[in-house]
Amino acid sequence: MDWDKVDLQPESDRKSVRADLSLLDYVKLRVVSKLLRKSIQSTVQTAIYTYLQRNWKDYEDRLTVEAKTLGLTPEEYFSELAKPDVTKDYRNREDK
Repeated sequence: MDWDKVDLQPESDRKSVRADLSLLDYVKLRVVSKLLRKSIQSTVQTAIYTYLQRNWKDYEDRLTVEAKTLGLTPEEYFSELAKPDVTKDYRNREDK
């Protein structure tokens, strides 16, 4: 994918993303955080990054197939799917 062709212009405020964990999964997360001596936020961030690194190729392939069926390039389709989630607030975050 050519990331220079992806258009991520900010729109409105980003929606809050929240998913409930079962009690057991939450406790596992807490224990892992303590074992790593990291905050829960840092542990989750690492988990998400690792997941994306390991699985992105499969998702990129899926994105390419779906884009072709819509007559779009993968970059156009990625931009279309991502655009509602990109805001000025996200671009100006301190943790870049």
